[in-house]
Amino acid sequence: MMPVVSLVLWLAAQAPLELGIGAAEPLPEGWEKALAGPDCRELALRLAHTGLPRDADEAALGRALERQEDPGVMALLAAAVLAPARLTGRAPLAEEARAQHAAAVVQFLLQVEDDPDLDVLVERVAPRLRAGELDAVAELLLSGACRSPHRAVSLLQVAPYSEARPFLLRVALAESGLDPQLRAACAEHVFAVDGRGAGDALAPLLRPDAPDVILRRLLSTWEAFLEPADLPALERVASEAPGPSAAAALLLWARHESDPARRLRIFELGMTLPGEEREHVLDALARAGPDPQLAARLLELLDDPRVRVRQLALRFLPRLAPAELLFREYRSRAAVGAGEEDSGAWMVELARLPVAEAQRAAAQWLADGGWHSGSTAVGVARALRDSAQVDAFLDGLLRLEDGPEDVLLPLAMGRAAHAESARAFLRQALERGPSPRRGEAIRVLAEVGQPRDLRLLLDLARDPNYAAPARAAAIRGLAGNRHGAPLLGELLQPPPADYEVAETLIRALVSGADPALRAAALQAARGRWTREQEEEAVGLRLAAWQEQAEHPLAGEAAELEAELWMMLTATLDRPGPAASEPLDDPLVLARKHAEVHDCAQALAAAIAARGGEPPRAPALLAACGQSVPPGPLWIAALKLTRSWPELSGRWCGALAARPGVSASTRVRALATWARPAFSAVAPEAEPALEALLARPSELVRHPWDLAYGVGRPGARAWVLPVERLADQRLLHAAAAAAGAQRLELLAAFADGAGMAGVLVEAAELALEAGEGAALALRLAGAGADLAPLEVAARYVLAQARRGCGDMAGARREYQAAVRLSVDGEALREAARAALAEIEQH
Repeated sequence: MMPVVSLVLWLAAQAPLELGIGAAEPLPEGWEKALAGPDCRELALRLAHTGLPRDADEAALGRALERQEDPGVMALLAAAVLAPARLTGRAPLAEEARAQHAAAVVQFLLQVEDDPDLDVLVERVAPRLRAGELDAVAELLLSGACRSPHRAVSLLQVAPYSEARPFLLRVALAESGLDPQLRAACAEHVFAVDGRGAGDALAPLLRPDAPDVILRRLLSTWEAFLEPADLPALERVASEAPGPSAAAALLLWARHESDPARRLRIFELGMTLPGEEREHVLDALARAGPDPQLAARLLELLDDPRVRVRQLALRFLPRLAPAELLFREYRSRAAVGAGEEDSGAWMVELARLPVAEAQRAAAQWLADGGWHSGSTAVGVARALRDSAQVDAFLDGLLRLEDGPEDVLLPLAMGRAAHAESARAFLRQALERGPSPRRGEAIRVLAEVGQPRDLRLLLDLARDPNYAAPARAAAIRGLAGNRHGAPLLGELLQPPPADYEVAETLIRALVSGADPALRAAALQAARGRWTREQEEEAVGLRLAAWQEQAEHPLAGEAAELEAELWMMLTATLDRPGPAASEPLDDPLVLARKHAEVHDCAQALAAAIAARGGEPPRAPALLAACGQSVPPGPLWIAALKLTRSWPELSGRWCGALAARPGVSASTRVRALATWARPAFSAVAPEAEPALEALLARPSELVRHPWDLAYGVGRPGARAWVLPVERLADQRLLHAAAAAAGAQRLELLAAFADGAGMAGVLVEAAELALEAGEGAALALRLAGAGADLAPLEVAARYVLAQARRGCGDMAGARREYQAAVRLSVDGEALREAARAALAEIEQH
């Protein structure tokens, strides 16, 4: 079997470049001496990105370092030595060299307040940090001699967690003059990673007498893994802590306590808090559902002399007491005339109760003059809009000449499906109401769908005497009703003169279910409807393409191909920036070249709807890569990357090869061409990866263009883009290989130096290969060590442990994945399923 390093070097030799500093961008002759010259900083930064060349003379480098007086340059060169062997082709780094150069980088980071290349240094050194360097970081931090204490804490947090944990705890527990926020950051990191496992170690910081800022941050982290056994500790903090952490602990306790007596204790403590904090605690208690003891306590507060307390009790009673109990309480009070000053608040709550008598009482109150009561009446009307109990009073209410529309309109809208008087009120609203209310009336009449009302809406949509927003609302209403949508064809001729109405009609018909009406609308948008203003004609085409993208049909792909060719060639006659100028960001390009963007997007959707292999690129479209200006060509290529990668890649390759094109445009075009290689085995994208790596300095100078092209989440934050792309090429080669060959390729990541996400992806590929569990465990372990709060890292580590037969370790990591994820997240559900399988066996 070929050794791993030899295999990686063999792969590099097959490509027209070497990993690291490509053959197309060699270092200047005598570069070691140049490190003492005026351009030494630029050269050192380049080496920090690419690593030392494989043929670098370490002795000459050492002499250059001795002559170098700039500590920043020295740190960058030390970082260059730390680059992984898979990037440089050099032999793996010896432990002595690792410790020496990691310490040099750390020393610089802790003594400088600011430097333009701090991110590069931190990214390079983080995976190489071990206990020796981290001990020095903690000592310097606690001594007060560190000029950058926040950076020191950051180094402890980004270092491999297994190495950093003791030092994070040392800083967190130190009773020194260190800023409590820094101690809190260290404690919170350990608590978040370890969960309940950190409870004993952090116990001194979870007591009522702990610094408030630390205690509050730990409380916010605790909730993710809180268990019933933890509740007494929360009670102590809530009862005894002197600062704001008491309120935070009380709220957390309220969310998880189930014992009735203790819930009553929480209630009493909560009532002593200021207004908003008090309501948060009561809300947390109410989320558990009815509670007889709390309900009885709230009933007592209905007689409190303070208005706000009475209102608070009335607001929470429906959630904590049975609805019938609350209605009986109202009747008993009403019988003796008690609580008349709170009658409005009572009515709002009665209207919301799922008790017919209560809703009828609220409706009676509204009809008996309660409609005068401003916002209270509005609240009652909105609560009763779906209640049949209001029907007995509806006619009288809707006939009120001076009845507030804010009260009457919700009732009419809610009861329109059941009462002709409600529909009649809404028809009148079409005549007299302001635009927003008119639109609501239109929507409800369309939903109810009485034939008379559908015809009324059609007449409204056709009538130019109505305002355009109302006519457009009528079209949308008809489109949403299966009996109304076919009527829209009557509006095609003559074309609506108002643009808003015309656009709404086009959108409604293209997105509708009738193929004949869709075809007619597309023809109208493409020019059958003549518009006086070119902007309006363009707008109608854009509207049609946008709806085609949202509701694609495979049979429209050929026509969209022809349209895209016309849109692209039309840009040849328009003035634009020179090819040597950088491209705008994608949003600006999409706006400037909206026709190209929207047409390409519609074509991409139609191709995807067709399924199967994408079509071969027609000669006319393929030729656009040689002539169409960079902006519109790139935005079209971007939209087609997923559904038509062959055409997109040809365009991007042609754009990158154009004479005089700017470096940023070249990076963006090549990165877009390479995009498929980040999600699947895509041999057609390999030349793009190689071409990008041939110019590493361009990747460093144009990170945004690289991110726009590859389209990966977090790509804008790639601090070491050369390494990330080199890793992607290796991952892509491994994904295309199988068995032992794949594992040999992936073994290049086994030193653990690199981005956590890359290591995790390599571990996944190893798991898919036969006999790859041991390598996957090493890779996933390194990834999870660098990113212990990442759900994917912990999940893949669990999978690897399970593959190696370590069920206890797998269970622990699956539990961590569940704890760190959120409900509905796919990995959380997968981890839960895996835990269930382990428990069954």
